[in-house]
Amino acid sequence: MWHASRLPATLTQQLNSEFNLTAQVSPKEATSRITWEVQDKNIVAMLADGKFRAIKPGKTTITARAQDAGAATAQCVVTVLAPNVARIELPATLTQQLNSEFNLTAQVSPKEATSAIVWEVQDKNIVAMLADGKIPRHQTREKPPSQHVHRMQAE
Repeated sequence: MWHASRLPATLTQQLNSEFNLTAQVSPKEATSRITWEVQDKNIVAMLADGKFRAIKPGKTTITARAQDAGAATAQCVVTVLAPNVARIELPATLTQQLNSEFNLTAQVSPKEATSAIVWEVQDKNIVAMLADGKIPRHQTREKPPSQHVHRMQAE
């Protein structure tokens, strides 16, 4: 009978990384074939027996199973991390009509990054924030109606 006692319980991988898992069998003279199963193939792809690639951020379980009468198993929970945001792109300037509402969309790189965008408005007398890039333009006495919105940034 086969027993997989040395498969790691958990493993953390970066997106697009390749990794290997090796099931330690006992007794050492066991000859049963081991098959591998990935619970969520959208997160981790199996390349070959025991060789995998992290293809999407998330969490899944990989199971090693002995193909004998005992059908012993071992499992490893794999967490694939999303990359950090490396760059945020916004329009350099934007002109809006007085009291109009508009959406501003931040383009992040790499596109797989899942960090939340925190919006900041430098001059709240000109522009107010509603939520998630939705912005109404305010009327002020000091600024002309077609005021450019400068230095609006996402951090």
